[in-house]
Amino acid sequence: SMALGRPRSVTRQLHRAANAITHATGKVPTLYRPPYGYFSGATAMVAAGMNYPIVLWDTKFDVTDSATSNITRITGQVGRGSIILGHDGGTLNNEVVVHALPGLIDAIRARGLRFVTVTQLLQTPKTAKAPSHL
Repeated sequence: SMALGRPRSVTRQLHRAANAITHATGKVPTLYRPPYGYFSGATAMVAAGMNYPIVLWDTKFDVTDSATSNITRITGQVGRGSIILGHDGGTLNNEVVVHALPGLIDAIRARGLRFVTVTQLLQTPKTAKAPSHL
């Protein structure tokens, strides 16, 4: 568990994950999203030492709710700089995420926001006049 991880274990896990991601994608990871959003102080130290900003989210899909309810709730919660967590696979039935995405994207764009990658988001100056994007 990264929530209870000690430095040696966390270092080993992050290096193994980075190697697997690089091998599978051909790209070296540049960010770290801890499982379930839980991490220890050791995890934060190791991630910082590997130059991985820790990325969390401010809203997420509720896979026990309908696509329509998720669209309404998430659209009302997001704003500039929001990060939405949604999985399209795993142990839970995440079909609601896949079904909700087209409508959610349209609803968020209708609010004048736009989508960017997390890397682009982190490069956005922290000013009152920041561009309107997620």
